[in-house]
Amino acid sequence: MNKLIAALFMIFTVGCASISTGVDTVKNVVATAVDTTVSSAATMATAITEDVVDTGTFVVETGMDVVQSAADRIDQETDEIQPKKPTDKEEE
Repeated sequence: MNKLIAALFMIFTVGCASISTGVDTVKNVVATAVDTTVSSAATMATAITEDVVDTGTFVVETGMDVVQSAADRIDQETDEIQPKKPTDKEEE
């Protein structure tokens, strides 16, 4: 009977160690998967945000250039149709 109890104790101990190792392995796999997923999502969010900001900056700068070009062109056109003002040298 003592040998049977000792054998069951050994099987139980080995079984608990195996289960514990399996649980630790699953924890590590899940923790690594979650960590990788969160890190990847953060990296993607940062990249997308930078792209949106860069695109927004490009659009604003391009818009500013277009407005400035249009203002310069309008200024040239209105200078051509406005009567010339005599300068101080022309009045003498």
